[in-house]
Amino acid sequence: MTKQLHIDGLFASAEELWESVLAALRRLPDKRLQDECLQGSRAVRLEDGTLAVEVTNRYSPDFVEKRCRRAVEEILERLVGSTLPLCFRAGAEAPEEADTPPETRRPAPAPKPASSAGQRLNIKYRFDTFAVGQSNTLAWRAAMAVANAPASTYNPLLLCGGVGVGKTHLLQAIGHEIARLFPSQHVVYVTADAFTYEFVTALRERRTDAFRKRYRGADVLLVDDLQFLAGKESTEEEFFLTFTAVQEAGKQIVCCSDRCPREMPLLPDRLRSRLESGLIVEIGAPDFETRVQILRRKAEAEGLEIDEEVLLFVANLIESDVRALEGALIKLIACSSLTRRPLTCALAEETLVSYVGRKSSSSVTVETVLRATCDFYRVDAKAVKSKRRDKSVVLPRQVAMYLSRQITNAPLAEIGERFGGRDHSTVIAACNKIKGSLESDTELRAAIEEISRRLAG
Repeated sequence: MTKQLHIDGLFASAEELWESVLAALRRLPDKRLQDECLQGSRAVRLEDGTLAVEVTNRYSPDFVEKRCRRAVEEILERLVGSTLPLCFRAGAEAPEEADTPPETRRPAPAPKPASSAGQRLNIKYRFDTFAVGQSNTLAWRAAMAVANAPASTYNPLLLCGGVGVGKTHLLQAIGHEIARLFPSQHVVYVTADAFTYEFVTALRERRTDAFRKRYRGADVLLVDDLQFLAGKESTEEEFFLTFTAVQEAGKQIVCCSDRCPREMPLLPDRLRSRLESGLIVEIGAPDFETRVQILRRKAEAEGLEIDEEVLLFVANLIESDVRALEGALIKLIACSSLTRRPLTCALAEETLVSYVGRKSSSSVTVETVLRATCDFYRVDAKAVKSKRRDKSVVLPRQVAMYLSRQITNAPLAEIGERFGGRDHSTVIAACNKIKGSLESDTELRAAIEEISRRLAG
């Protein structure tokens, strides 16, 4: 039985899917040895429905598989929504035989920062891969302004929004752009969880001086998931002092959070005040046009040519967030690969019903209306979406637009987009045409009643 899809992180490829697996693995209670076994591993590709993972550390693929397969498969099932075949193989640096780890091992030291960052920036999270729409334009512009002139404007900058709206993408895009434009700038990116872990480890190992030098010496400090600091008193204190030191040194600070400071009651007032002294930008859920753009870029990243009609269908069906949207497309691609069926709207509807739950009659989509109308008039949907002006397609087109406007919650622009990229004025004209004919045209009224009955049933 297919489980409800749940995604822990934003990913755009097999490599990012594997990064999400590793992130989830590190959150498990018994994570240490598994984490060590998978250090240096990477997802090579998703081929024939199987995720191939290269092991490049000192443990052999056989040992890693024995130790980690069960945990990894459970995580993959949560991410993809169904069982995903998995294989481990040796990378270029992997040993021929397994090293057997000692039964007792000291905890791994806190992760060392890369040359320019406390944690590695995802190369895919750049400005040129970010889908800009109505919901995130202001955030994108603010991020661009900071990246082009760090510490000269919008300092600090706080990006707020729900899960999967692109906060992390923009945050890391700032880091990439500053590193490109200002190579001498020391950019440090860290999540709140990692900051907490490193601080606690530094206290235990008496390395607080090195820890403070690392973060307070940053030219650009990028902090993700700030909300996870709330309520951790000692870490909050350390972060406040770090924040103050960086800001007073005239350096740039950018943070992300799933809510605004005023909505975090456990956040200390002095830290809240620091954050509110800068620019706070809220990012909403992506609109329809942005969702379509995201799916196009996702398909391009996967090297796939997916029919525009399918992308529009998925964008109309999934309205929650970017992660759910991309997760739905990943699920659809995987299903197509595993079943060797073409990527069509029919497959999308069949595959994603379990993903979003079966829709009620009050949640009929524009695509559903279009298909029902075309079935009634016995006309091809592609013809209705085309530029043809003969009566055999014009009337079904107008009826479908009218019913889409009456039954669905889709805005005019979205309806027009689904009908071959027409603008909202065309949709309005079609609706007015049908509305004006209903009183006198009994045949038309009967047709609309019958199509509506089919949609309701």
